[in-house]
Amino acid sequence: MHPSDLEILEQIHSDVFLSAVDRSRPNGQSDELIGFVTARIVTAKDSEIADLLRYDPSKGHQTLVYILTLGVVDAYRNPGIATALIHEVIKYASSIAVCRAVYLHVISYNNPAIHLYKKTSFKCCGGCMGFT
Repeated sequence: MHPSDLEILEQIHSDVFLSAVDRSRPNGQSDELIGFVTARIVTAKDSEIADLLRYDPSKGHQTLVYILTLGVVDAYRNPGIATALIHEVIKYASSIAVCRAVYLHVISYNNPAIHLYKKTSFKCCGGCMGFT
């Protein structure tokens, strides 16, 4: 992927698309896309984690932010890029008055990802991880 791909990626993932770009490349090399996160807004009542949140329909319309994909190029892992992207999603979710939580799925043997999510205050809840 290249920064020129951002427009089409944003169209494909129209809810939330955040990216990290290395603009410090030497000798006039073009910028490089080094990480991204995509997420979408879902209604709490229709989510698979409504019971875990103790969803109360009497409280009106409530939403969640579901992280679909998070990735960072291998050479750029560990300096905090993924953490910064997650914090931006949390910040975005916090700006939505009716948003109850941010959640995602991670495969049980992806220990580096699980460590990252726990480091950013996500909790294991059933088959997913959530931040409330």
